[in-house]
Formats: sequence, C-alpha cells, structure tokens
Amino acid sequence: MIDRHLPARNPRILARILLAGALAAGAFPAVTLAGDGHADAADTGAAPGAPRGAAPTLTSTVVRSGLVNPWDVAFDAQGRMFVTERPGRIRLYSSGNVGNTLLMTFTVPNVWQVGESGLMGIALDRDFTVNQTLYVCRSRQRDTDEINQVLAYRFTGSTLAFSHWVIQDGMNASTIHNGCAVEHGPDGKLWVTMGDAADAGSAQDPDALNGKVLRV
Repeated sequence: MIDRHLPARNPRILARILLAGALAAGAFPAVTLAGDGHADAADTGAAPGAPRGAAPTLTSTVVRSGLVNPWDVAFDAQGRMFVTERPGRIRLYSSGNVGNTLLMTFTVPNVWQVGESGLMGIALDRDFTVNQTLYVCRSRQRDTDEINQVLAYRFTGSTLAFSHWVIQDGMNASTIHNGCAVEHGPDGKLWVTMGDAADAGSAQDPDALNGKVLRV
C-alpha cells in the first residue's frame, strides 16, 4: 500500500512506477553495425591509439569510524549529518567534517537485518527546516513475509517520532538485491529505488514494486 498522506504541499500524491533500465533515449553509447555483423561503438572521431586524459586523483578521508554497515547519509541546512546503519540506527553528527561530534542516536524499531536487508536509505523533506520530517526505508519481517517499507518520521530536536507511512506494503525484502534508496527528484517528489529482491523478473513486471523507481 502506498500511503497518500504526505505533506500538504503535495495534495495529489500519485505513485508512478518507472521501469528500471534505460528508458531515456541516449542513455547508452550509440552503436553501429559493422560489416561483419558485430556491433561496434560509434566512431567518436578520436585517432586510434590517441592518449586518453589522465584519470583524476582521488583521496579518501575517514570522517567517522566505528559504524556498523553505514548505508546512507543526509545533511540538513545546519550541516548536521544523519547516517543510517543497517542494524536499525540513525546517527546524528554535528557535521560531515573530520572531528565531528555525535549528537544523538535513534533506533528505528522492527528492522529485519539479514544479509543486505535492514535500515537503508534516508532523505530529509525539502521543507525539513519547517516540518522536521525525514524519510527512511527499512526491511521488516511480518508474519512469514519479509517486506520493505518507507516511513516518515518527525524530528523533535531530541527524539524521532513516527509520522506516517509512505509505502507500507508491496515491496518484498531479501537478503540480496535489497537496496532501497530514497531521494527527492528534480520534480520535488519523493523517489524510491527498490531492488528486485532476488527476483529478476520483477523489474519487467508492471504490477510489482520491486526492481523499480517509484515516484511518490
């Protein structure tokens, strides 16, 4: 079940399922069919053997260690960093800088954490400074089924309180291919990416929520 109860700024909520994959033209490099019947990359105009540009130099810096399967991060307008840990915790840090301070730890209840399942994506509402609402995706074991759910929480400054369901049913959970990310799209709607939960055919099934990008 996809809940229609989202903030009042979206009075008409419509969850649309966008088939995962290359739906947009030009999503992949163009190919041409060579004379021998094999597909080759289209001519880019570069001379054979021409040197490629140097790869950028990347450096890594440990901002915070000791986390258990950190999955996603989100930042508020004050620069504070929210981090989800797969076992079911949300850590709130003073910033995303080295030497930051752990401000609070919240626990999301009823998290099923086996393999790739657990507490995953997090996104702050676009009006977070006003409504203090954030969204998370979690795996849960209910009766004999494992499911994924998207929930909205209200941050009071010292606690997290459940607000409402965004997606309550319809997304199967699994120990593999269980990724569930939440983010606001360019249209301002909440977008949820949902893995196929080890069922490759679900991505091509328009009636299944798994293997999709869900626009809420």
